[in-house]
Amino acid sequence: MQNGIVIPQGYCTRAMVAERVGKSLSVIKRMEKCGDIRPYKTKRYGKLVVGLYRERDLQHIRDVAALRHPGRPRKEDKKQLQYI
Repeated sequence: MQNGIVIPQGYCTRAMVAERVGKSLSVIKRMEKCGDIRPYKTKRYGKLVVGLYRERDLQHIRDVAALRHPGRPRKEDKKQLQYI
């Protein structure tokens, strides 16, 4: 349970992903915004919509995070990420 929300077994919230991958929450949000990663599914809790990631996707997220550089994504990196 996180903030009164029951997370289904085998799934992680964005904050849990950030903690397990070793990146900040803002980095995970930025990766989502850029389209590098996206939640496996979303679940609505009243007005709150929570993106859920599968635990088995964490390695992929680590790999994508390792390719990222601070600042704006480079064109070469975006092309490389399309093939992962």
